[in-house]
Amino acid sequence: MKKNTLNRMSAEELLNLKLKNLRLSIKGSNMEKRISRLYYELEKKGLFFKPHIWISEEWFTPDDIAGFAIPFYLFHPVLLKLEKEQVFEAEGAELSECLKIMRHETGHAISHAYQLYKLKEWKKIFGDYREPYPLWYTPEIKSKDYVTHLNAWYAQAHPLEDFAETFAVWLNPKSNWKKQYENWPAFEKLNYLDALMNDIKDREPIIKTKEEYAQLSKSKRTIGDYYKRKKKFYTVKWAQSFDEELKKIFTITENKNSLSAERFLKSVRKNIRKNISEVLDIPQYTIDQLIRELIIRSIKLNLQLKLKKEEAFEKLIIIITAQLINLIHTGYYRIPL
Repeated sequence: MKKNTLNRMSAEELLNLKLKNLRLSIKGSNMEKRISRLYYELEKKGLFFKPHIWISEEWFTPDDIAGFAIPFYLFHPVLLKLEKEQVFEAEGAELSECLKIMRHETGHAISHAYQLYKLKEWKKIFGDYREPYPLWYTPEIKSKDYVTHLNAWYAQAHPLEDFAETFAVWLNPKSNWKKQYENWPAFEKLNYLDALMNDIKDREPIIKTKEEYAQLSKSKRTIGDYYKRKKKFYTVKWAQSFDEELKKIFTITENKNSLSAERFLKSVRKNIRKNISEVLDIPQYTIDQLIRELIIRSIKLNLQLKLKKEEAFEKLIIIITAQLINLIHTGYYRIPL
């Protein structure tokens, strides 16, 4: 498919398009420059290693592969726009976020390339890499045993993620990790990693395969199928009722001059999910699902706004944030495949 063809397609046509027919390429794309920047950062650290990179459906690093995949939507502006329309954000769209993710995935890739996780000292510092990945984890938000880098205190998910996050902080030329983490227990991990990278920098990788798992060119799914799967992953089923919370902001008293709760919630929906996502590092789609539940319930109860809009907005932020913090503490579902 020609690059310009996507520009002429409607949203419906795009969703019905098979992923394998996109015919995307790293060469000539905006991502090519970002990948070159990643390689430059590795060179500045004196590392011989450069991860092999290909296009797939999601960010991921397969086991025993010295490279990682980048999601397709980052390779064309039309696909990037569609991603944002479907799930309200596009992971890796902004340069700073993209580099953070690539540094993290490079941490996985270099660990595979040199089989670092098999080292006795590695296991002592980070834990046993053979531990099964959890379906969910409860992060300790104030813990200083781990670096803070990607969303959702990701270093706490698994020993392999702990290493990848530590590597990403170490690789970032702007991190100033020696000063930022000097009083943290995580400093020991960074010092160990610094010495380890110095030890392997002139070595050839043990694993050199450039095999590409889940290539986009081999996917039989449509773009629509991709979003159905993604939305299901980010959807949370809320068991509790929100009636009491809603009644702090809205009333069942009928008044022709009052704004309906439905209209108010829809008017602030975008701002709320964006603001809370930036603070809690929770996907906007997950937050939007909660707001959707509030809208459905407010319609059923025929609620109307009883406070001033500014006050109602502030209370709504507090209510939704409290529910989402509870979600974090009871298990945060964001472990990628």
